[in-house]
This record gives sequence, C-alpha cells and structure tokens, in this order.
Amino acid sequence: MTNRTDDKKAALLTLTGETDGQVNDLEKLWLESVITSPVSANINDLWVEFWLQEGYSQTNYSDMAFEWLGDLGYTGAYPDRWAQYWAAGGGIPSSTMEVELASIVTFEVELAATVDFSVKI
Repeated sequence: MTNRTDDKKAALLTLTGETDGQVNDLEKLWLESVITSPVSANINDLWVEFWLQEGYSQTNYSDMAFEWLGDLGYTGAYPDRWAQYWAAGGGIPSSTMEVELASIVTFEVELAATVDFSVKI
C-alpha cells in the first residue's frame, strides 16, 4: 500500500509533466497552472484562490478543502479525503471540465440554430 506522500508526488509529477522535484514545488507549479491569475506565493493561499475560482465561498483553507473534496465524492475525515484525492491522481476531475465543455458546445449549437442562413436575391 502506498502512502499519501508517495501518491501526492506521483500525481503531481504527472500533472506537471516534471520528472522529479520537491512535493511543495510541484504542488505550487501545478496550482499556478490551473489558477487564472495566481497572486499568492503560499500553497494554502493558492488552494484558496483555486477554490474561489471554482465558485466556493471564502471561509478558511480547511473548511474549503473539506467541502471541495466531499463534492468530488471523497469521504471520511479530512486527512482521509486528501489521501483519496491524491491516490486517485489529484488534479481537476474530468467531469468538471466535461460539463464546462458540454455547456460551451450546447451554446454554440443553440447559437448556430438561431442564425438565419438564408440568402436574399
């Protein structure tokens, strides 16, 4: 059985495309890549920026993490949720991105359907 630190490093190496590095450096690099305009230098503050970007209400790091991880389907105590998240590969679940993509495609189809393509001669 792996441990959370090994799972986290493996996930972050995959997410960043790096081949080696310190876990904190990799986590910061990944978070900066998924936040639209990152301003924080602290990893916990970067997570808060990420969750705010995802539409979560600002409370504190622990409460926001617990809620987000629960919304992703992870259960149990706070450390258990993080362990499950990193063991699953971390990152942003594809279902979140698929919903956003589906919304964009639906909008484009609806927009195309309302455009009058007739030509008057």
